[in-house]
Amino acid sequence: MKYEVYLVVEKGAPFQSDEVIALTGSEVVIGRNSHQHRPDIAFTSLHISRQHAVIRKDQHGYSIVDLASMHGTEVNGVPVRQTPVPLRDRARIILAKGEAVLQFHNIFERELEHTKEFVFPPDWTGQAGEGLTIHPERREVYLDGQPVRLSGKDMELLLLLYQRVNQAVSFDEIKAHIWPERLADTSGQIPDVGYNEITVLVYRLRKKLGRHGERIVTVPRYGYMLDL
Repeated sequence: MKYEVYLVVEKGAPFQSDEVIALTGSEVVIGRNSHQHRPDIAFTSLHISRQHAVIRKDQHGYSIVDLASMHGTEVNGVPVRQTPVPLRDRARIILAKGEAVLQFHNIFERELEHTKEFVFPPDWTGQAGEGLTIHPERREVYLDGQPVRLSGKDMELLLLLYQRVNQAVSFDEIKAHIWPERLADTSGQIPDVGYNEITVLVYRLRKKLGRHGERIVTVPRYGYMLDL
C-alpha cells in the first residue's frame, strides 16, 4: 500500500528495519509501552521515555515536539526542545541518542517541490524569459533569465517562504529553519537568533531579488510572507 505521509524505521525494536509506519492522524505520540500508557508508536528500549515525542499536523504541515524526554530527540542531528520543529521530507528523527531512528517521508511535499514552478512577470508583456523563476528541486533562481547567486541562508529563506507561498511564516519558524545549528548552543526552546539578524537576511534577499523583492512582505509582529 502506498502512503502519502509515513515513517520508515531505520532502527528501533520491535520494528524491523525499513518497516513503514503510516501517519494518518493529526497527532502521533512516540514512546515506550507501559501499563498506564500506550503510545501510537511504541518502542521497547528502556532509554526511550514512555511519552517521548509527538508528531503533529496542522495547516502549516508536520512538526515534532519533544515531550521532556530523559534522553532527548533530534531532527537531522539538531536537538528538539518543547517548541515545534518543522519536519521536511526525508528528515531523520533520532530518539534517545540513537536507540531508535526514523525517517520522515512526505509525498505531498516531494511532489510539490518537483512540480511547482512559478514565474512572476514584472508586467504582462508576454515576453519569454522575463520575471523571477524558482526551481526548488535544483535550488536555482533566475531573474529575467539570468541566474541569481544566493548564499546558503538566503536560499533557505527563499525556499521556506516559497514552500508556504501566500502564508505567513513566523519569526520562530524562520529561526528554527534557517539557524538550526544555534539550538545546540543554547538551553532555550528556539535558536538564539536576534530579530535584527532576520531583518538583515530579509533585506539582503529582497535586494538580490531586485524589483521582485517587494513580494517578500512583512507580517507585523509575526513574520514574513511570499505574496503572490
